[in-house]
Parts: sequence; C-alpha cells; structure tokens
Amino acid sequence: MLISSFSPSPDVLFEGFCFAGPDLICSEAGALAYERVQGRRLSSGLDGCYAVARAAGDGWEIGTDHMGLARIFTYEKDNVWAAGTSFQQLADHLRRNGVSLEPDLVTLAALSVRNSLTNQLTSRQTVLRGIDLLPSYQRLRVTADGLHRIMIEQPETLSYQEELAAHLDTWRARLLTIVSDEDSTLSADLTPNPDSRTVFSLLSSIDIGTMGPDRLRVGAARLEDDDVPHRIAERFAVTLNGPALPRRTRINSRRALESWHAHSLGIYMPVYFQEQQPDPWSFQAHTASGGSLRSPFGAGRGPQSLSRFRSEFQDPDLFRRWSERVASDLGEYQRVRPDIAAEAMHYRQFRARLHFGHRPHSKTMIMPLMSQGMEHLRLAAREAPNDQVLIDMMESLQPGIGEIPVRGMKRPLQEKLLARVTRVDQSRQTASGAIYAEQPSLTAGTTPDSPSAAQRWADEVESALRRPEVLEIIGEETASTARNGIAAIQKQQSKLNAQWPGFLAMSYALTVDFALRS
Repeated sequence: MLISSFSPSPDVLFEGFCFAGPDLICSEAGALAYERVQGRRLSSGLDGCYAVARAAGDGWEIGTDHMGLARIFTYEKDNVWAAGTSFQQLADHLRRNGVSLEPDLVTLAALSVRNSLTNQLTSRQTVLRGIDLLPSYQRLRVTADGLHRIMIEQPETLSYQEELAAHLDTWRARLLTIVSDEDSTLSADLTPNPDSRTVFSLLSSIDIGTMGPDRLRVGAARLEDDDVPHRIAERFAVTLNGPALPRRTRINSRRALESWHAHSLGIYMPVYFQEQQPDPWSFQAHTASGGSLRSPFGAGRGPQSLSRFRSEFQDPDLFRRWSERVASDLGEYQRVRPDIAAEAMHYRQFRARLHFGHRPHSKTMIMPLMSQGMEHLRLAAREAPNDQVLIDMMESLQPGIGEIPVRGMKRPLQEKLLARVTRVDQSRQTASGAIYAEQPSLTAGTTPDSPSAAQRWADEVESALRRPEVLEIIGEETASTARNGIAAIQKQQSKLNAQWPGFLAMSYALTVDFALRS
C-alpha cells in the first residue's frame, strides 16, 4: 500500500489478511466480498497482518492489524509526504519523484552489530533520514496538508475469567472455520514449551485429527531426546512428523527476491526468501511472539542496557546518538502504554514485527498468542506470571494437559500454577465462519535452469561490493565475510542459513548500498 503527495489516493484499499470474528479475509478481493456479504466495513486493529485504507472526510485513514505486523513507514518534509507498507518501495517512490534521501549513519551503524537485538531496527528511524516506522499504537489520518498520527484508544478489559473465555471462544471459532473448509491445509509444531502446548491445545480442542495427513502436519524435533511431544500427540491421536503438505502455489526466484526487497531490505538483516505465492487456504499455526507482553530479555540483555555494544561502534558519537534514540522510544512507551513494560513494548515494536513479522507477509498465520485477545487477557491477569495464563488456557481447553512436564519449568512451580488454575467452560458448541478470498494462481514456478533467489541476491551483493562508498562504511572485515557468503552460494556449499555471518554481512552490504543510492 502506498499513498503520497505525488499520488494522493492509496494504490490499494486492503492488503494482507485479517480475522473479523470467526471469518478470515484475504486480499482486497476478499475484503470487498466480505463487506458485500456482511454489510459492514473492515477497520484497522483486528488480528492478522494487513493494512487498510478508508476514505474519511477530505482525506484517508490508514491503519494496520492490532500488532502492527503490516508496518507503515512514513515520510514528511518540505510539503512532501508519503506513507507505505514497504520501506523499499516507499523510498524508491520518493526517489523517482525527485526527493533526495540521505543515509542515516546512526541506524546503519546499529544494524552492523551482530546480535538478536540489533539484527533489525532498534528505533523508529530507518537507514534513510526522514523515513520512520509508525508505532503499532498509532494510525494515520492523511489529508492534503500531510500526515497526522492518531493514538489508538485502548479498550477497557473485562474480568480475567471473561477475557479468558472470550479469547478461547474467538480462536476456537476461527480454527473451526479453517478445519471445516475442505481446501485448507494446516501445519504446526509441537514442543515441550508452554507456548507451543497452548497453541496445540487450541488446535486439538476442535479435533484437528479429522483433517487427515493430506491436510494436517504436526512437526516435532529431537523426539529421541524428549518424549513429551509423543505423549501429548498420542493422547490426542495426532501423528507427528507426517509427510510434507503439498504446496498448491509456486513462486519463481525473481518474485521471491522482489518480496525480500519489499519486506526485509534495510530493516531486517537475516535472510528468508518466500517459498510460495500466498495461498489463503495454506495455514501455519505458530506461537509467534510470546515476549510481546512481558520483557523477553535476560538481565542486562535488553534495550535498556546498550553499553555492552559501545565497542562495536567505531564512532562514539554514533553510539551516543543511537542510545539516545532508543532511550527516547522507551520513554514514550512508558508514557503511552504504562500497562506494558517498556522493554516488552520495544520488543513488540521491532523484534516481533520485523523478525517474526516476515512470516505473515508470505503465509496465512494462526497467531493466538500474538493477538488482541491475548493482550486483553494478559492485562486482565495483572501480576499473574505469563506461564499461569498459558496453563489456564491449556487447562480450560484440554484438562490435564498442563500436568505433563513442561520444558524449562521446575515441577514445584508447575504444581503451584496448577493449584491456582482458572478454568472456563469450553464445552458449548462453536459456530464457524467463512473464508473470503480469491483462489490463488497455480501457475508454474521456477524452471530448473533459472538462477535461484539466493544466486540472484548474491549477484546484487557482488555489485554493491564494487562501490567504494559502500566499502568505506561496512569495512574490509564485513566485506570479506560477505564475499565468503557469495562464494558459498555460488558453490552451493550449503543451504541458505538466515543467521549465518556470511549472509548477514551480505544483507548489511545491500542495506548500505540501498541507503547510499541517489
């Protein structure tokens, strides 16, 4: 989605997917069909990964899903304004219209640091001055005189029991919608962790086993070391690690690389290439980001403890300015969302939206733990630990499943949580909804002799490394590491590993190259 002072109407009115009650809506065609059948308009703030634009008076209102996974980037300077869901496409649009964009050396320096915290943006400023990432708690009002950022009001939460029942009812209805559609396929993972078990409890509560191996796959790793997934699967008659589900859609390497440019270039360093065209009937259940409502960082490892990165910055002034930016964002989070820890909000704004967030841009994801209802439930729980909320969810859905050992949780703590468990009745019948979407294109994908997305990407990096101005910023050590990555791809020595240093260096080199373009 893109709108600007050069093109003052959005190019699309809806992109992505969302859940409205039990219904699933995918793409602009699906949104139009939903509104025609249901007689009501879709708004921002729902679960999913989508952006929506609505005419409002003399302008437009633009917003995203509740968690901001769709991401909106903004630019406003000298009577020129623009907003879009792709950083790369927004920057290219501005450049095509004569706007000169300068690199932001502070953000570039931060992205050069190899750490899970810094593998993506750590503040709203991007690698191009003036282009910012809109916080998930804001939406845009767009008029002829520019962009107006509007705070999203937070609704009052109900009692804990009411929020628990509402959250489980909502997601059971959505899952029933998916399972009931004979065209749908569903994949999920089962681990001993509480997050994974909670999602599996939701799936098993609507009897996913009836889907059969041609529509359902539940994966589990390291079964020889841990029998907990086996015990859970046997209890609910679910087969683990069955045959891979067929992909109805393919994607050629050129389109896969374009998708990476659109959703990762300049904002997220690890490299994942889209493996298929979006298929509204191909679902993946995921724990998503369990850290979005509590601090996921260990002591001294979060955004409030940046001094450990000081030595990674050659210029002390760049480190100082970066630290001040992050501190400014943390201060704003404390003001606008005092009900959520500032570090958890930072995780939500950047790590969750950019690290996990690349997945729902290419696949229809089921994310009950990264949703509006989960936020309301966690806030209603007040001081209760996060594991208590998860135990309450799984025990309400499948009584007794919380008694099976949980990885990383000592037995006395598990027994304490079970003694305090809150269960809500889930025996009543759940009504399913409908899927509003166009059938995906089933055209053939990559031909055997065409370069892979990784090979095309390596060619781009090789070209970037020929630019002296790129080498001046990234340094010879990073350039050498990037060349090792290029060599590995050219020799097909290994499968593309998103976190391998060679590929991270390649991604950073392209980020610098993009920021330096005129």
